[in-house]
Amino acid sequence: AEDLDLYAAKAKKTYTVTFIADNKVVDRVTYTEGDTKLSRVPQIPFKNGYLAKWENYQLADKDIVVRAIYTAKTYIVTFDANGGEGEMERQILAIDVMKPLNANKYTRAGYTFAGWNTKADGTGYTYADKELVRNLTYLNGVTLYAVWEEIPAATHTVTFMANGEVVDKVTFTEGDKTLSRVPN
Repeated sequence: AEDLDLYAAKAKKTYTVTFIADNKVVDRVTYTEGDTKLSRVPQIPFKNGYLAKWENYQLADKDIVVRAIYTAKTYIVTFDANGGEGEMERQILAIDVMKPLNANKYTRAGYTFAGWNTKADGTGYTYADKELVRNLTYLNGVTLYAVWEEIPAATHTVTFMANGEVVDKVTFTEGDKTLSRVPN
């Protein structure tokens, strides 16, 4: 038998990375002193309407807390004049954030603006001008169409008189070139 020299090995310390999302512990992963990366990283819990990532971290000789960073997804609201005229910029809105729609800038001769609709024919969801909205879509975007109400033409009345007495009254619509009748 030969002589054998034994030396005490310094035990490496272990540390813990605690992963937290929405103030809840998702997982705890241990690592050993001197490690430069973890053996595994947990999945971030899904949250509808949000993109997620773990905050940046670096292993060190201590316990670490790593939090999930959720960023609201955004979508684009495109405005369509739907027979009107003018220009409006698109609006970018974030999921789960309440914001007013942009004010209408379109015009249409003979019509008043009555709001927005998700369908050009007005059969979709209706929104008022500058209405506070949230989550119009979970997709990339939505188009809102201007809804127009025709302004009724003004009417006028011609009163026919003879010898100081009213003989007849005839009503006509503004823009008419002739009366529908003329009394005798």
